[in-house]
Amino acid sequence: MGQALHLNDNDFDAAVAGNFAIEVDLQPSADGEAMVHHDYTLGRLTEGDTELLSMTAAQLKAAPFRDTPERMMTLGDLCERVAGRVPLVLEVKSRFDGDRRTVKRMAEVLASYRGPVAAMSFDPGQVVAIRETMPHLVRGIVAERRYADGEWKRLPPDKIREMTALRHAFRTRPHFVAYWVDDLPAPAPWIARNLFGCPLLTWTVRTPEQRARAILIGVGAATLLRIVFAGLTTQLLEIVGLLLAGGILLLWVCWKMWRELRHAAHEDPDVDSTSSVLESNGNMPRKTLAQATWQIVVADVSMSLDNVLAVAGAAREHPVVLIFGLALSIAMMGIAASFIARLLQRHRWIAYVGLAVILYIAGEMIYRGALEIWPGAS
Repeated sequence: MGQALHLNDNDFDAAVAGNFAIEVDLQPSADGEAMVHHDYTLGRLTEGDTELLSMTAAQLKAAPFRDTPERMMTLGDLCERVAGRVPLVLEVKSRFDGDRRTVKRMAEVLASYRGPVAAMSFDPGQVVAIRETMPHLVRGIVAERRYADGEWKRLPPDKIREMTALRHAFRTRPHFVAYWVDDLPAPAPWIARNLFGCPLLTWTVRTPEQRARAILIGVGAATLLRIVFAGLTTQLLEIVGLLLAGGILLLWVCWKMWRELRHAAHEDPDVDSTSSVLESNGNMPRKTLAQATWQIVVADVSMSLDNVLAVAGAAREHPVVLIFGLALSIAMMGIAASFIARLLQRHRWIAYVGLAVILYIAGEMIYRGALEIWPGAS
């Protein structure tokens, strides 16, 4: 997205050492090879001015770059170079003419590749091709809000209409949406993320201001859920019997947290979570759109409810404490999430301390809830 990615040996080593995903653009050569290049023609980064589509893979690999001894790679070359060490994100470039050769070649190369991969495109037709050709591959749609500038002007109005507001979503069935950060917030990606459970990525984030904006958008939905749940929870906990039910539910939260901590303890601490999501490339269990959507939405809601139950259980009858705890959790989620994740990765005992605190709150809620139902038990 944005610039082509041309890596020399040092760049590859740095990307792998830092456990960064590598995003590249793919487009077809005259003989149907998937070439790693952003521009449709030579000239900006390379010698020459010929269209890639009119040259064979061998000719393109022979074209020298201006500022590096490297040569243009095929997707096969890239896969051999990366060798599954970090995730690959492949953007399929498109002329919106129905040419599926790049996707066809991707399927052939990735059939024998054992590493985390995701694919995406601005063109809904290419995303449909990915879904039909490689149904288990993680796929996404790259989008923006208006499609009014530059190359978009050459597309017919019906194509622009389909792309606007993600109207193609039930046809493309993306697993994630990659949206232009300067177009956020926008209704379509908000609906995709919060109602249909599609993770929202942003492009292209180049400045601290854009990064802060992306974080703010990401935190917004979770904040809304926590506010709604906080209001409901504090009222519901006043109903006799629901405090006991909330404590039991919080025990389930503790069990989930315990399982996650145990699972994380057996994972390689140097493997990024993105790799974990994508490592089953080609072997993901098949799910319907409804199943995947329900699973993600339930997870998102349960995380918000987990957080609010813990805070509300600890702050019962103390609204100031509730507001402070909720505000603190939102601030930590939006501002310090990456720092906290790294801290917990290095010092897992902190997570177990947190688990013990939540377990104590659950026990207290169950005890007080039982006394409400059976006052004579005390």
